[in-house]
Amino acid sequence: MNLKSFPVSSPSYNRLLFNEMIGIRNKKEFNSKYNYIFDNWKTDLVSAFQFSDLDEERRLLYVAITRAMSSIYFTAHRPSEFFSYLSNENYKILEDIELSSEKKITDNKQISIEIKSKIKEKNKIMGVHDLMNFKEGQKGRGMEFGTIIHNLAFRKIENLVISKIEEEYKKDFNNISNFIDKKLNGAILLSEIDCSLPIGNTLIRGIIDLVAEFKDRIEIIDWKTDLVKDNLSEYRKQLSIYYYVLKQIYPNKEIYCKIFWTYTGESEDIKIIKLEDINKLIK
Repeated sequence: MNLKSFPVSSPSYNRLLFNEMIGIRNKKEFNSKYNYIFDNWKTDLVSAFQFSDLDEERRLLYVAITRAMSSIYFTAHRPSEFFSYLSNENYKILEDIELSSEKKITDNKQISIEIKSKIKEKNKIMGVHDLMNFKEGQKGRGMEFGTIIHNLAFRKIENLVISKIEEEYKKDFNNISNFIDKKLNGAILLSEIDCSLPIGNTLIRGIIDLVAEFKDRIEIIDWKTDLVKDNLSEYRKQLSIYYYVLKQIYPNKEIYCKIFWTYTGESEDIKIIKLEDINKLIK
């Protein structure tokens, strides 16, 4: 009965929250001004003061205990509150237990056993970055820097007010701004697009930085703040996923994938990975 494992204390990722005291509340809130979905701070504030309902966990523990025929052992590496609540009169704490077998194994010969399961493999969801293996020592500028640049690009595309830009971000933002004004003029621009690609029993999810819809083609642009191109091969996987998603939406248009290196202002075409090769990466 380890801490956070039983009883479970991990948060729920459902969009809706129900509690008898506070009713039904939405965890997310759409802001029409910024055209973005934010966490609902009111729901977070109210739910933070609610007591955890552990009745169901207590019932499960009771059922497990009552199934024992003669004795029962509770173990914990980091004791949870259930473990701490056990009465000292009803149990003993055993330390330095050595588990041994009465019959010693003298034959160390390994035997391979094939187990055929009738259980079908479950569907799974993974992020596009789960397919990518970044090289150590890459000359990057950190996640915070990348997030700020992506946010500035989003505000530029959506014509939102940009009050002030710190000096360290100006070069990258000016390169993005010039690229949008000169290279994407006349295109319909869609920024920060959620997408999903089903492959077999796996659903791969990601966010496309920018989709530029021209009359004769579609361009997928991904902003990269890297100072070097060490991870270009990994970025190919990411752009390839986006390609196959949009190919289903625009089957009659040519689709081109590009990486825009914000530090140098260089736009680079990306060669798409075959779908069967992506399937091998998943497996």
